[in-house]
Amino acid sequence: MLTTLSEIRFLGIKDLPQMHEAFLKAFSDYEIPFNLSLAEFSKKFVEKLSIDFGLSPAIFHEGEIAAFIFTSINYYDGRLTAYNGGTGVLPAYRGRRYVQQLYNLLLPKLQNRMVYHCVLEVLTRNERAIKVYESCGFGKSRYYHCFKLLGRKRFKNYHYPWNIRISTTPDWKTYTRYFDFLPSFLDTPAMIDQNLKNEKIIEAIIHGEVAGYAIYQKAQGRISHIGVASNWRGKGIGSSLIDYIYEDAANKNLTIININKEAVGVKDFLTRMGFENQFDQWEMVKSVDK
Repeated sequence: MLTTLSEIRFLGIKDLPQMHEAFLKAFSDYEIPFNLSLAEFSKKFVEKLSIDFGLSPAIFHEGEIAAFIFTSINYYDGRLTAYNGGTGVLPAYRGRRYVQQLYNLLLPKLQNRMVYHCVLEVLTRNERAIKVYESCGFGKSRYYHCFKLLGRKRFKNYHYPWNIRISTTPDWKTYTRYFDFLPSFLDTPAMIDQNLKNEKIIEAIIHGEVAGYAIYQKAQGRISHIGVASNWRGKGIGSSLIDYIYEDAANKNLTIININKEAVGVKDFLTRMGFENQFDQWEMVKSVDK
């Protein structure tokens, strides 16, 4: 229940310093540590997430953000989607059903925007959060694995005539043919396009054709996409792309998240490259009209 000292409203750009502070406090006991500076926080949520402040509600208590939902809007799986890119409740305010109250405020706005459904991801081990989301009407959808490179493995190249070039524009018509699974919300083509200034695109070229590609964030060492044409798999192109990213990235502990459980070939490739499955996530979905 809100008290007379509490306020619930949507956020604005002016709230960014408070949002950063609240995020660090809300996730201070989280399984995955977040040690983001204000600049890094802004890059992650304003640039990568492309947060819609007018659809991101928060509860303030005595001027402090006590709970929040950071929302982004884009098309996902052919539907206009509200993506929950961060939900947090500060430890002192937990158990007050604040997340449910935030969704009660948010849902009418989403309905007015003709949003079809809400999507989020949550650690499979975070049973408390899963129960909160289920109480808000979310159900489990896709199961994702998340990987991190902890020890580099090199593989010989197979002397095929490819070279790796940098591209400034993603060739989605070609790249989507190499998908083994639907990318999660943050890595859909629409979201990548919005964050191109922080993404680097490389392509493996054979006889003038794109045989493989990767998209990654050089500063963070986060791989957003990697794909190889089916007729060129097993030839060393994928490992060449990983080698290039490793040499170029500022953070050598490369990460790639939200690999669909059914994408066995991708998981086997990453394991061979030296990546380890660090944690798993559920994608959860809620229809806006319910």
